[in-house]
Amino acid sequence: MHHPPTDRPAQLLFRIPLGRRWRRCFSHWSLSHKILAGYGAAFTVTAAGIIAGFLICKHTEHEAHYVHMAVMEDLERVSDFQGSLAELVVHKNALLASFDPLATKVHPNFVPEWLHFVEFQAQFKQNWQALSTSPAFATLEQLMHEPRHTQHAGQGDHGISAHVDAHDSHHSHETDSSSEQAHPSHQTSLPSEHAHHSHEAPTSSKHAHSAHGSVPASASQMTIAKDMMIHHGPAIANYIEQVDALKKDINPATISPEQYALLQASLRELDHSQLMNNLDHLIGDTTALSQAVKDEHMMAMASLDAALGAQMQLLFGSLILSGVMGLLLIMLITRILLRPLKDITAITQRSIQEGNFDLTVPVRSQDEAGVLAQTFNEYMLFVKQLLSQNTASHQQAENQLNDKLQTTIRELQNTQSQMLQAEKMSSLGQMVAGVAHEINNPVSFIHGNLHHVQGYAQDLLHLVQLYQQHYPNPVAEIAAETAEIELDFIQTDLPQTLASMRLGSDRIRDIVLSLRNFSRMDESEVKAVDLHEGLDSTLTILAHRLKACPEHAGIEVGKQYAALPLITCESGLINQVFMNILVNALDAIEARLRQQPPNSVYRGQITISTALIQDEQGVEISIADNGPGIHPEVQERIFDPFFTTKPIGKGTGMGMAVSYQIITQQHHGQLLCHSIPGQGTSFIIQLPIKQRLCALV
Repeated sequence: MHHPPTDRPAQLLFRIPLGRRWRRCFSHWSLSHKILAGYGAAFTVTAAGIIAGFLICKHTEHEAHYVHMAVMEDLERVSDFQGSLAELVVHKNALLASFDPLATKVHPNFVPEWLHFVEFQAQFKQNWQALSTSPAFATLEQLMHEPRHTQHAGQGDHGISAHVDAHDSHHSHETDSSSEQAHPSHQTSLPSEHAHHSHEAPTSSKHAHSAHGSVPASASQMTIAKDMMIHHGPAIANYIEQVDALKKDINPATISPEQYALLQASLRELDHSQLMNNLDHLIGDTTALSQAVKDEHMMAMASLDAALGAQMQLLFGSLILSGVMGLLLIMLITRILLRPLKDITAITQRSIQEGNFDLTVPVRSQDEAGVLAQTFNEYMLFVKQLLSQNTASHQQAENQLNDKLQTTIRELQNTQSQMLQAEKMSSLGQMVAGVAHEINNPVSFIHGNLHHVQGYAQDLLHLVQLYQQHYPNPVAEIAAETAEIELDFIQTDLPQTLASMRLGSDRIRDIVLSLRNFSRMDESEVKAVDLHEGLDSTLTILAHRLKACPEHAGIEVGKQYAALPLITCESGLINQVFMNILVNALDAIEARLRQQPPNSVYRGQITISTALIQDEQGVEISIADNGPGIHPEVQERIFDPFFTTKPIGKGTGMGMAVSYQIITQQHHGQLLCHSIPGQGTSFIIQLPIKQRLCALV
């Protein structure tokens, strides 16, 4: 009997040796049951592939996170050790500086400096013990205690190096197979020279030991650890033991002069210990160890990434394979059992190819195929409507997303710039505070001694006058010397000179006080401050720009201060705003002065006024100049980040943007700009007297 070509799949299917019973049962199934069986088989295969791939990927992700956390613990150990070492050296030097050179009495700063030194020595000891429990040190200790090491005990460092080289080769082999096998565990412990301190190791470090059980140290880490154990371990242990002995013997509250002198000698001897002499070498070793841990982390993560990529390939392969198998099952069932649906298939393909959702499937029966055809027609209509709505919604969502993305980018740029500006001002404040402190000490000495010098000079001049009254005719040698030094001129000029020196020292003290007030710019504390004090301090710092110079005359500053209460704000940020506005005003006035002819009567002037506003619930600060003014198109962008009219290298364009953010967002005030080209510019700052503290934190 001749079969048409379309019946070949059915013939192939029934030639499969399924058994007569199964074929008879399968032929009695309804159409819906057969479709359900086909889709169930396809779904089972697909779900099995997805679950298997998902479990494999989760395992790989957990392993990557495990390795990352282990290495980060090593980095934290090294970083803590470096920090405690630096703190120990700093407080050791401060403690030595607190000793009286004659060692006869206890310096007032000795007790706090001794307590700081003891505190950071204990922290250094703890961090060294924690570092000694890292995988590199623990592995090295295991190698040092292996039986083959006992056989070569006389080789010293060369025996350790041989073990390190052997571990390097073994570690390289393990790295190549890290994706298939777990790393061997290492029993971590302290190096032998620190074994007597092991009972003081923190519990967290013991947990960290177990976390590194399958992450062995690299050869470079072991080499550095060996170098630190051999060259620095005994020195560190000796230093810790000596300081611990001093801590037991010294009670700072009841220390005697003899103990004080003995402690001074002991600490100065420790200052020349092997640890301090090899401090640079130790710092270099810890830095190299940190870099080695980072390199090991990169290698481990690269290996795990490769394993993750292989697992993902397996996952996608299983998904593709299960999908193909399910598709084959569906195709077979469709060709054999669902031939009435060929019309639906053809219409579907044509609709997809042409993008035409107006096509319909003719309904020729009322059976399941007919119901499916009717449902398909309704579904096509629904898809058409949904596609139309989805296109409009997608376009609207895309536009909203683009707008939000642009806003986010601008906010990120503003935040980054504000952080950089804040960091600069914080560094400047710290530097100015240090300079002011260093200047204030010698100036205080000079200022305090000027009074005594002035009294001594008056006494000496009075004594000279008495001599001249009682001995009007001195000997020739005294008369000649008197004429030579111009005694009369000295008697007249010396008091004036001392008065001038006192005036100069007063001026220096005022400047130092202004610098110290302005250096509080790095303070983030919200407190009640005097705005007039901040304005005056800023003007004092800028006093050199207000003075006359060969290029132009001096700039006058007019103050119209009202009686203001203390304002709750961040004084450092408000001083920064004052500085930005005043610097811009000075730049504008100087630019206009440079453009004036030689005989011009123009004089630069800045007017600062304050007042109470909003029923005495707020204050207003106005800073006006008679510079060239600002054009309207520039005023519209004056508070935009990175906008500046100054030449390249003269301004960043962030001063007014940061000032606007400080006033409006952080202090809930207003910053306004009014300018008339050719007449000048005024900036008005409006602040509430009481801030919402939660908004400033």
